[in-house]
Amino acid sequence: MKTIIALLIWPLALTGFILSGMIFIVAITVIPRHHLHYVVRMLCRFILLCSGQILVVNRNDFNDDAGPYIFMFNHATMFDPFIIGAVVRHYVTAVGADYQFSYPLWGAMLRKYGITPIIRSDLKSAIASLVLAEAAIRDGVSFLISPEGTRTITGELLPFKKGPFHVTKNTGATIVPLAFFNSLRAKPKNDWRIRPGIIRVQFGQPLTADDYRYISVEELRDLTRDKLLALLREK
Repeated sequence: MKTIIALLIWPLALTGFILSGMIFIVAITVIPRHHLHYVVRMLCRFILLCSGQILVVNRNDFNDDAGPYIFMFNHATMFDPFIIGAVVRHYVTAVGADYQFSYPLWGAMLRKYGITPIIRSDLKSAIASLVLAEAAIRDGVSFLISPEGTRTITGELLPFKKGPFHVTKNTGATIVPLAFFNSLRAKPKNDWRIRPGIIRVQFGQPLTADDYRYISVEELRDLTRDKLLALLREK
């Protein structure tokens, strides 16, 4: 039954993605990038809905205007970028694995939106990408970073990389933990099937520069991971 449902959902999901991608490419040519989030939120929700995913969001009085922020989340599914795009109410960009830029339409969308490519296996390239991220954050742009570096295949939170926390310390940006519930079952990395359901998003308490000023990069990494784990354990 799961296979049959997936076979029915995939054509609808691809159609929703292609239509949204075409609208996005047109929109970004006429709408300034920093105001494009109004369109992005609608398109991301449309893509998720076409894929059988319904979002339920608890923002905890989160203030979108007090950034720049670095959003850090548990990375479990290909839908994560669309979840972020649907729930963040201002322009936010990211670093993305370089291979994604070779995909038709998706790669073009990433470039136009200002996503920074990163080659994780090449240390010099990875450092250069993070330097670009720091420059954008200093200009007031919020960033989306997966501290795990890749998607989990078990649902367990993977060890955090230190790179994102060097960026945080160097820029003084505010970290916002985001917990995604039920995202793994929607489309695991090791399974082609899409499963419809409800994805719940929980905004965590932000960590400001004052909160981490006197701790090391490693301590900040561990503190952030503990906070995200605590969110994920909430029912």
